[in-house]
Amino acid sequence: MTMDATNAENHTTILAIAPSTVDAKVIWVGTDDGNLQLTRDGGKTWTNLASRLPGVKPGSWIPYIELSQKNAGEAFVIVNDYRRNDYRPMAFQTTDFGATFKQIADEKKVQGHALSIVQDPEAPNLLWLGTDYGLYVTIDGGATWTKWMNGYPSVPTYDMKIHSRDQDLIIATFGRSLYILDDIRPFREIARSGGKIMEQPFKVFPAGDAYLTQGRISSGENSTADAMFFGETEQRGAVISVWSKPSAAPPMGRPGQPGGRPGMGPGQPGAPQPAAPGAGPGGPGGIRQGGAMAGRPGGPNARVIVFDMQGDTVRSFETPVDSGLTRIVWPLNRNGVQLPRRETPGGAGGGGFAAFFGGGGIAPAVMPGTYKVLVINGRFRDSTMVTVKPDPMLEIPMVEYQAKEAAFKEMVKVIQAANEGWNRLQEVRNTVRRVDAAMGLAPDSTKQQLARLGK
Repeated sequence: MTMDATNAENHTTILAIAPSTVDAKVIWVGTDDGNLQLTRDGGKTWTNLASRLPGVKPGSWIPYIELSQKNAGEAFVIVNDYRRNDYRPMAFQTTDFGATFKQIADEKKVQGHALSIVQDPEAPNLLWLGTDYGLYVTIDGGATWTKWMNGYPSVPTYDMKIHSRDQDLIIATFGRSLYILDDIRPFREIARSGGKIMEQPFKVFPAGDAYLTQGRISSGENSTADAMFFGETEQRGAVISVWSKPSAAPPMGRPGQPGGRPGMGPGQPGAPQPAAPGAGPGGPGGIRQGGAMAGRPGGPNARVIVFDMQGDTVRSFETPVDSGLTRIVWPLNRNGVQLPRRETPGGAGGGGFAAFFGGGGIAPAVMPGTYKVLVINGRFRDSTMVTVKPDPMLEIPMVEYQAKEAAFKEMVKVIQAANEGWNRLQEVRNTVRRVDAAMGLAPDSTKQQLARLGK
């Protein structure tokens, strides 16, 4: 380690230490004076493998090493030499403890010197590469790369990690803070299929677990003025990823804007080669988000139906599904029960039961458990399973969830009875109004007789 705290370049400094999770005795080390060191005996002996990296000049920096979580002999090595005016992207892979290396990223495939790389722990051909010009993704082990431009800028991408629980890609940039690409399971499935999933007209991907979280406002947050930074918060609930094959490819959109051309870019059968390296489409279509509460424009509406394990419908709603990859959010609520309303549908009026209870229907959260989510998009349909779990930060016994469920069912019975009574009363009132209107056309003698009867 350097003893100089002034950021002066004195070299002979370790930049990366990568211990293997497969074999505890395997450790890789990269330095700023061109060493790529490997030990297979826990540090007793070391071997410098830098000379085996093809096309790498002696003294190049080796700032990043990624190891496979499945194969002890597999490693990905990032090399850069831009400090000596060599801006070539250099990323290498070995599967035999460095006996041989294969370059998987160069100036023909990506732009900008390489800075970081991460391999998916379940789909080994799915790799994410960070360069000085942004983020790249491959589903074929590096044979072809696509620049990811949906919601992500062309910014130096220095570090990446895949969250082991949520399967999110967490990205650290230079100058643009942190980014999180939520739930990369769809990319994993696409990589496992060798891209064949994108040839399907419609596909619902496996979904992650959803949690019945309890939200609250911290003390003082109501009066923060403009001094508090708040990041973008997505809708809470179960996130369902849906693939809809584009019928035609729209023009490339700006980074982070809808309209990015769907597809996985160069290297796919029949795909045109872009003029600039890696300037292909931004991954499998632009990610759009819809859901039970989404009121944003998009493609044609798809119908989403949620079933419990008894086959009963719990929730149904419509949401836009655009071409490419769309994220649908189910907020873990059920179909609400409509409160009695004083006004008739389409008519004026106010107050009544609905106004007293705040108007509209009541739709509480579902119970913890497993649910089937069916998505119907035109003539296509597909489904996935979602496991709903309790809030891990709260110790709520299952008996309390069951008591809440029983109370809701009893409340539904009361509201339905009130609805029936209210509807019958409305029918009687309407009948009286119709009779009164008809009597306006009766002869005067009939009206006089009714008046004598007190009618």
